[in-house]
Amino acid sequence: MNTHRLVATTPCPVPRHRALEVLPGRARDALADALRQLDEAELQDQPAILALALAQVGRCYRRMGDGATAEWYLQQGLRKARTLCAPEACIELLCDLAELVSILSTEISRDDPRGAHAVRERARDHGYEAAQMVSLVGDGEWEVAVLQRVSRVLDRCGDTEDAAALRERAGQLRARDLRTLQAANDALSCARSFQ
Repeated sequence: MNTHRLVATTPCPVPRHRALEVLPGRARDALADALRQLDEAELQDQPAILALALAQVGRCYRRMGDGATAEWYLQQGLRKARTLCAPEACIELLCDLAELVSILSTEISRDDPRGAHAVRERARDHGYEAAQMVSLVGDGEWEVAVLQRVSRVLDRCGDTEDAAALRERAGQLRARDLRTLQAANDALSCARSFQ
């Protein structure tokens, strides 16, 4: 298999071939498929496809419980998405990273409270950036979904007030969208009655 062509990063915690040797059936198959897509994306040198492939490999590792490797691949996908100026991909990857890193902070908090604090800060940073970016995209339904994801991360990190503020913002967006939909339906009904 290929080696990474990504530069200026720390090496991947788990070499590709080693991960496939130790995994059980479905997880191994999903990871093998994601790694195959990553190899193809690297060969084609298509940055957008490469960003998606890196993200998928990261998600496979996350489902398997390998947080460090998952974070590495998600970070590489985010770097690639940033170079493409692809806000939608960046937002998804920021949410994935925020969720993953907040879970990692919970896991290490028992053994290393100071280290867990630093990890929680990373999770918050990813979440706040995603919440800020999504407001610029202009898709209210997706913004609501992202705000809810980030609010769960903030709750996990102990930022209950900020999490509540994001849920309130999501509720306001949902109410606005419902009002807009109702006004459009009313206008349509009115137009039909004049025909």
